[in-house]
Amino acid sequence: METQTPLPPDLADAELFRLSDSLDKASVPFLAIDTVGRILSWNKTCGHICGLSSQQDFGTPLQELLASGEPDALTQVEEALRATQVEGFEVRLRGPDARRICFQAQTWTGCLQATVTVLIGVDVTRLQQRRAEAAPMSMQSHTGASRADAPSADPELCTNGKEGAVGEQTTLERCASADTVTCALEMANVPIFGIDTLGLVNVWNRKVAALTKYSHKELVGRDLVEELIPVERQPSVRATFEGVLQGKEAANFELVLLDKNQQEVEMLLSITARRDVSGVIVGALAIGQDITAWRQAEGDKKQGAQDLNLFIDTANVPIIGIDMNGLVTEWNCKAEKITEYQRQDVMGRQFVKHLILPEHHDLVQEALVNAFSGIDSSLETPLLTQTTKHKVDMLLNVNPRKDENGEVAGVYILGQDITSCLRAMEMDSQLSCLRASNDAKSQFLAHVSHEMRTPLNGIIGVNQLLIDTGLNSDQAALVKLIASSSEGLLCLINDILDLTR
Repeated sequence: METQTPLPPDLADAELFRLSDSLDKASVPFLAIDTVGRILSWNKTCGHICGLSSQQDFGTPLQELLASGEPDALTQVEEALRATQVEGFEVRLRGPDARRICFQAQTWTGCLQATVTVLIGVDVTRLQQRRAEAAPMSMQSHTGASRADAPSADPELCTNGKEGAVGEQTTLERCASADTVTCALEMANVPIFGIDTLGLVNVWNRKVAALTKYSHKELVGRDLVEELIPVERQPSVRATFEGVLQGKEAANFELVLLDKNQQEVEMLLSITARRDVSGVIVGALAIGQDITAWRQAEGDKKQGAQDLNLFIDTANVPIIGIDMNGLVTEWNCKAEKITEYQRQDVMGRQFVKHLILPEHHDLVQEALVNAFSGIDSSLETPLLTQTTKHKVDMLLNVNPRKDENGEVAGVYILGQDITSCLRAMEMDSQLSCLRASNDAKSQFLAHVSHEMRTPLNGIIGVNQLLIDTGLNSDQAALVKLIASSSEGLLCLINDILDLTR
């Protein structure tokens, strides 16, 4: 930074902080703010990520870098500084990609006795993208080049802040910068360590000492790769450091160190070459972030996702996943069994077009549109099977599926095969109709029989009166025939009435 006017103490100290090549070129974002949250300085990586580029950006409130709705930045910094165990805080930056940065805070006092807060961050968004894109790397054997002619000491920087050359010793500011940066590296709440050209440790700050349980005194002068790197990873790590010593920077390099108890400590590092005043490479400086807990959380998250997938796949109900384009993304075993469509037959195909009867397209499409808007719905619709082409009646619960940000990312459909239930309902309906018909017939017969018995009783009574009159033999025979026939008909009507009761 160039300026023609005297800098205030906090800005001057931040300027000295920024003069370190190792910090300015590191792929880890560094940011310095004053006590009221104004931006004082930044390295190139932070400038690229946060959009800081010009003199006009000095003094910008840190809150203006954050996306709308993010908590107060200065409050988060103060809480991080008060924490007994610094875990950092995560924020979303402004801009279309809404990048997520995890910052750790460390307060230090510069040579002009002004308090400056240094924020050292990890680009979480980039880290997750890189992990998603990364392919498994095969371990290759590597034979290190001879290091016999390399210098045995680090002339530029050591963690006790009392030894070493400081670069171009032409100005008081440069001298103060080197001393200040040395202190900053030692006091930083992120792991920072360095090696010389022989691969021997010469920088080991308090944070990496706390993580590995090895003190500065125990590690300085020892071979980093041989002492702290698991055997199967040593060739690739040695190759990376030797590449840095040849001038090739290593950004977002994941390193596993073994602590004193032989437990793995995982770090995400930015490794840069360190040079003397003549520009000759004299070592490498690694600045990183402890991602052991993050990796464990990612592993737990992955295990949770695997458990969820197993649950979905083995569930005793059909579960179907649909993306925002209406394409099938999930098809569990129960859905395969019911519809006879195998997973590979339906994945990536339009759900409504290929699996729903044409007359039900509008109904199902409306349910999907509602789910894309966050509204649950239920509907009955038949699905077509693959081999027999007969329909399977389903009760579908259509629910929106949301991502980690709470945005709808698709639809989950939980189904229930109600074909047998509908068949049973149809049979019950038919049985009810038959029963109603029989009841109607019985009522009809009872009514008719009752109405017939009344006049029949009259006939029987009058015929009996006729018998009591004086009749000749022929008339008496006919009257008796009427009486017997009437009695037979009356018995028949009574039997019918008995059946209808």
